[in-house]
Amino acid sequence: MAFALSISANFFGVRQMKSLGYWNKLIFLSLLVVATKAAATPFYLHDFQWDIGASVPGWSAGTIQSAPNPDYGGWRRFLGEFSNAGTTLSLSGLPSHDAVTLSFDLYLLRSWDGEASDYGRDQFGVRADSSLLFRESFSNGHPAGQSYCPGGVSPCSPMTGAVERYSLGYKFGYWDVDANKTAEEVMDAVYRLTFDFSHTADSLILTFFGEGLQGMTPDYLDESWGLDNVRVTLHTIPEPSVLALLLIALTFLWAARPGRIGETVIVSLTKPKTLPHR
Repeated sequence: MAFALSISANFFGVRQMKSLGYWNKLIFLSLLVVATKAAATPFYLHDFQWDIGASVPGWSAGTIQSAPNPDYGGWRRFLGEFSNAGTTLSLSGLPSHDAVTLSFDLYLLRSWDGEASDYGRDQFGVRADSSLLFRESFSNGHPAGQSYCPGGVSPCSPMTGAVERYSLGYKFGYWDVDANKTAEEVMDAVYRLTFDFSHTADSLILTFFGEGLQGMTPDYLDESWGLDNVRVTLHTIPEPSVLALLLIALTFLWAARPGRIGETVIVSLTKPKTLPHR
C-alpha cells in the first residue's frame, strides 16, 4: 500500500537535531548503514592470483603477470600488460539493480609522460557499455605532470593520488647523456579507482583502454598498464515504503530517548503538523 509520510519541519529542525544525544546519533547512523549495505550486492571480484600466463574468462585480452619486485616472491599478480588496445570485461546474468559500483587497482608501468607535448598525452580510460566513465592522463615522472588530480587543479605533480609509488619493480631503460651510457630507473605507480553509475540492464561491458601510449614490442616495453582487484557491486534503491518505515522507526527512537518520555510527537501520513516549541 502506497502512502505519503510527512513529519513536522520543527521535529527535524536544526534546534531539535542539535539536541540529539550520542546514543541516538549512533542508532540513527547505524540504521542508515544497515539499510545501505542491505541494498548492495557483490557480483564480480577477481584478484588474478592464478598461474602466470593464464587467460581469465570474461576478459577479451590480457594474461596473468607477476610484478618483478623480488620482495613479493612472484605473488604480486595482476592482469596485463596492456597498451592502447586495452581489454574488456563482459558480464551477463545481472540480477535486478539500479546502479553499479566499479572499483579496481590500476598499475601504471614504466615511463608514462602525462601531459607532455613531446611524448604525451598518455591517458587511461574506462567505459561502461557506451558511456565514458573516466579518461585522464598520468605521469610516472615527466615534469609536465598529469590531468588526474583528485581534489586539486590540473595539471598536477606526477603520481598525484597514487596509493603506491616505485613498488612493483618495473624499470625503464634510457640513454643517459651525461654518463654516455644506458641507464635504468624504476618507474611504476598504483592507483585505486572507484566509479558509481546508473545501470539497469542484465548485461554489462566494461572497457579499459589506453590512449597516446607508445606501445609495446618484443624488443621494447614501455608505457603499459595492468589491472588488479577488480570488483563490481550492484545496488538496488529501496522501495519508498521501506524508506518510510525506516523514518517512522527513527522518529520513535528519537521520541523515546531519555528525558523525553511523555512528550507528544506528531507523525502524519497526510498533512504536516506543527509541534509546539518547548
